[in-house]
Amino acid sequence: MFSRLSRRWIAVGLAAFVLCLLGGGGAYAYHRWERQQALKPAPLPKNAVVIQAPSPVPATSSPAPTAAAPTPVPTAPTGVQVLSAPYTGQAPSGNWDSFHEETCEAAAVLTVGYWYANKYVGSEVQTIPPAEADQKLHQIVAWERAQFKGLDLPLTSVAQVGANFYNLDSQVLPIPADNPEAIRQQIAARHPVIIPVMTQLLNGQKINNAYTYHGGPGGYGVYHLLVLIGYNSSTDQFYADDPGIVPQGKRALYSWSTLSSAIDAQTVSPNTAVRQGRVMLVFTPRG
Repeated sequence: MFSRLSRRWIAVGLAAFVLCLLGGGGAYAYHRWERQQALKPAPLPKNAVVIQAPSPVPATSSPAPTAAAPTPVPTAPTGVQVLSAPYTGQAPSGNWDSFHEETCEAAAVLTVGYWYANKYVGSEVQTIPPAEADQKLHQIVAWERAQFKGLDLPLTSVAQVGANFYNLDSQVLPIPADNPEAIRQQIAARHPVIIPVMTQLLNGQKINNAYTYHGGPGGYGVYHLLVLIGYNSSTDQFYADDPGIVPQGKRALYSWSTLSSAIDAQTVSPNTAVRQGRVMLVFTPRG
């Protein structure tokens, strides 16, 4: 039998063990809450208008891409307009291996394809489940590698990806250097806008502090695609689904001056062979 003193020390030990469990559980709960907060994008301004997805159009049997017929686009509303688009990073589970380093094009197409299919959309930012997103990215990239040379794809090639996988028509349109109104018009018409950028400007400045610095000639960073899903006309800022930073890329906020400079950087960067000029890609459902 245990002595009275032994029993007392056993009781003290059990009490300490229980306290450690409670403390550990509390710490775990706190860190879980902290991670959940990090997954949430910054709240929208109170005057923001959240635009819902259009009704999906049934797919046809022909995947051949066609240019969408130019239609008059009305003047974009002022204020804050944001599409309730879904989000995926190009490394949905945070696995930044050599494959996922080169999947921003696939992630951009997946985001827009799911928007028009009305999947994982809502007034709060919805994330495509990582396992599902990763499976789709592998399917899209396999098709890209079979169709195109090189890892960096120009918007004309990305347009073909959207046609093949999501039955979308497309237009590659010019972006004026001094006026982003054309982008705002497309977003107000419920069309996400894909733009090509470099992750660093001509002066080496990163477009987002979450990015890794890439030296290289001129410090131009790497070629990348952003999906613009909203704007604030009073501050000249745009909301982007940025697949290159997970999870901070959900509804990331960029100034127009930064985006315009990043578009310019990809027109001259020696770090990519694309250099396609100041252009944007607009997908629309094939009716």
